[in-house]
Amino acid sequence: MHAEKRSPWPLTAGVCAAAAILAGCGSAPVPREQLAVGQASIQAAQTAGAGELAPVELQRAREKYAMAVAAAKEREFAAARKLADEADVDAQVARTKAQAERSRRAADEVRAGVRTLQQQINSNAPGGAGAGAGGAGTSPGGMPRP
Repeated sequence: MHAEKRSPWPLTAGVCAAAAILAGCGSAPVPREQLAVGQASIQAAQTAGAGELAPVELQRAREKYAMAVAAAKEREFAAARKLADEADVDAQVARTKAQAERSRRAADEVRAGVRTLQQQINSNAPGGAGAGAGGAGTSPGGMPRP
């Protein structure tokens, strides 16, 4: 029996093509969008006052962003993408915490102002019962009542 000798070229070409396809599937593209979003979120957190009001969270976001950039430079794109996404989330947490703290401080100021006004009303009212109690005292505009 004589075995037919085939050229190894088609098999080699097929293996090379499969390897190229698999290599293309295995490597993710550079996560430019995730890096840009992470950087923008960090900037937004800084603008919101996170450096003062949420420094731990902001620092965590900065560190993860720096690790994402380093991973991208090493062509570890999956790790870079994950770290950039985490930096984005940490920056959003920092921004939200800073905004919440500013809101809390503003509410405290409003409450203090209301207490001050209430004390002034009570101290100006005859008998301490409040302005205009029983029809006596002054009108809300400070004018004597008729």
